[in-house]
Amino acid sequence: MKIATYTLITIICLSSLSCTLNEPPVPPEIDKQFVRSASDLNLLCMRAGETALNRSTAPDLRRYAGESVAFANAMNRELIALGWQKRIPVKELSDAGTGKIDSLRAEPGESFDAAFMEMVVTAHYDLVAVYEMEVASGQDMSIRAWARTKLPIIRENLEKAILVKDSI
Repeated sequence: MKIATYTLITIICLSSLSCTLNEPPVPPEIDKQFVRSASDLNLLCMRAGETALNRSTAPDLRRYAGESVAFANAMNRELIALGWQKRIPVKELSDAGTGKIDSLRAEPGESFDAAFMEMVVTAHYDLVAVYEMEVASGQDMSIRAWARTKLPIIRENLEKAILVKDSI
């Protein structure tokens, strides 16, 4: 009877161990924070761009806003897929981001374009910083490698945002 009990306990312990070994490891907090922060900044750029598409009267700014929405949406889809693969939930725009969008929407017509571009340039500086931090300090190698491949593109988008801002 004792042998059967010990055998059953051993089988249960080994089966739970094998289940645990088959699951991907949970990434360290720094990598989770990268995915969440980058996603939030992408969502901020998307919502700001959508607002600019509805509010701006400058054709060049509207064109940039459309490109910005498309790019941020594509990047966020990749982040959501990466987060899903790594079991990192990616949420909707943060309360802070929602507050920024609400402030942008409240801007009067004559200052809207400048406020939009200021928000987008700031968000891109923040994106560069978040990606640089992940590349330098990330501990999950696949998340870190993904960030490394995207960082040059984020930098290019920052430069483009600065050019558009300087042209208005």
